[in-house]
Amino acid sequence: MIIALGVASLLSIALYFHNQPATSPTDPVVIRQPPEKIEKKNPKVKLKVVVTACQKIKVTIPLDAGVITQSDDLRVVKGYVLNQGDLPVQYVKIQLYWQNTIGEFIDYDDIFAVTSKVLYPGERTNFQMSKRNILIQKCSAKLLDFWVVGDDEKPVAEGEA
Repeated sequence: MIIALGVASLLSIALYFHNQPATSPTDPVVIRQPPEKIEKKNPKVKLKVVVTACQKIKVTIPLDAGVITQSDDLRVVKGYVLNQGDLPVQYVKIQLYWQNTIGEFIDYDDIFAVTSKVLYPGERTNFQMSKRNILIQKCSAKLLDFWVVGDDEKPVAEGEA
């Protein structure tokens, strides 16, 4: 009985190798690689707000009877918003901070740097605002809000529709 089991085992091994495709030592070895993972990049919004100038401007103010005076309490802040992300945006709202010489906040204003115009990736738009206050010496700004332009909100080119 043990001999019969041994013969049966040898026969099954012989049948296994007999049914395998014939290969020679010169055949290339094929190593199967697992399929590459395709990383899906999630689009993102990245807006950079930059203040380029916070200037003190002297203004000539006409008064009654031909008298004029000089005013040096006007401050102008200038800057830009840069779309560094992957998505177009609009209605970009920023907050401007007006500060004194030691950096304390005196006042702030909210403005739209971009309204209904679309700011596409890689584009930038400028902003500017002025305020009258003799204490203002420094200016800064930060992003408050924006709308991502979806496929249903993209502008339609002429001749389309």
